[in-house]
Amino acid sequence: MMPRGITPPRKVCVMDRIGKCRIAVRKAREAVGLSQLELANLLSVPEIKVSRVETGRDPLSRDLALRIHSALALAFKTHGSKA
Repeated sequence: MMPRGITPPRKVCVMDRIGKCRIAVRKAREAVGLSQLELANLLSVPEIKVSRVETGRDPLSRDLALRIHSALALAFKTHGSKA
């Protein structure tokens, strides 16, 4: 039991974070004007991997998240925002 006046920490659902990550990947990819195939080519992964990450069917590993970040940052520096 928590002492009076202290609220317990809010539990964050892991699925909420996963959902936000996959949406962020899609929005960032679209913002720089890349297709799933173009992003997949930059990452040297099959296009289906990008699709599955964006739809939540495959988990987003830390390694892949960092690679996506680097690829999208490079694409943004090169081409700017397409939105």
